[in-house]
Amino acid sequence: MNIPKTAIELIPRNKEYLINKIQEIQDCNYDIVNLPHLRDRKWWEVCFMAPEEIASIENILPEGKELVLHLRSQDSHTNSQAITRINTLLSKKIKEILLITWDTYVNKNEVVTTHAILESIWIQEKVSICADLYHQDWWRFHKKIPFLKKNNTANIYTQPVFCNTIFEKIEKNKVQLWIPQWKTNIYIWITWICNSKTRDYWKNTNKVPEKYLPKWDTNEKIKENSIAQTIDILKHIKKEKYSSYIMLMQSKVKDLLSIQNKVENNSY
Repeated sequence: MNIPKTAIELIPRNKEYLINKIQEIQDCNYDIVNLPHLRDRKWWEVCFMAPEEIASIENILPEGKELVLHLRSQDSHTNSQAITRINTLLSKKIKEILLITWDTYVNKNEVVTTHAILESIWIQEKVSICADLYHQDWWRFHKKIPFLKKNNTANIYTQPVFCNTIFEKIEKNKVQLWIPQWKTNIYIWITWICNSKTRDYWKNTNKVPEKYLPKWDTNEKIKENSIAQTIDILKHIKKEKYSSYIMLMQSKVKDLLSIQNKVENNSY
């Protein structure tokens, strides 16, 4: 029987920061810690750990929890180089590698894309992909279908869902594209928006249609409406037996605990 799981994304700034964040979520309901592969922000002096650095940390997670690492396909110069990195990471205690190309929206021949890696990869059972819900064609998602059909246990991680309407599109694509994955293999990404600046980020940078985002003018009301949306979405995820992928961003762990408790106790 396939059981839905919950992944929480944390920001891998450095070892100490990461260990503290994992400690903070100890009372949350989760199975997986999912760590993104982020570019260093030199102009504001913010650095992030590379996947290889994270994989080298011993006993980073509590017993029974699993680790998923993102790998930016475009950071490798060739498919072979990317596959070597994947094999090296999977030799560690890593549940799976999530290949991403979300932030490469320019057609350049020299960019190594996820689907190109998938065509020549050998270790397939521990590699997962993403679905960018708000870009045309889900950002070349159709080119990943052959991999999904050969590897029906591969997981799919979506972009954030801010409205239950998006579930209809996910269901429609699953049927029309003959995607064989169980719903438990589809991790629905949820997050909540705490202010107008973050709302603008999702609208302008990630192309989320404004109609899906929380309304209102004050930050207090934006957060209130967004948390209400998140509770409704998480309720739907659990009802339909999807897995969930939670990104805290600048949100508080206490908000996540409140959301999960309200959904579990049907008090919303």
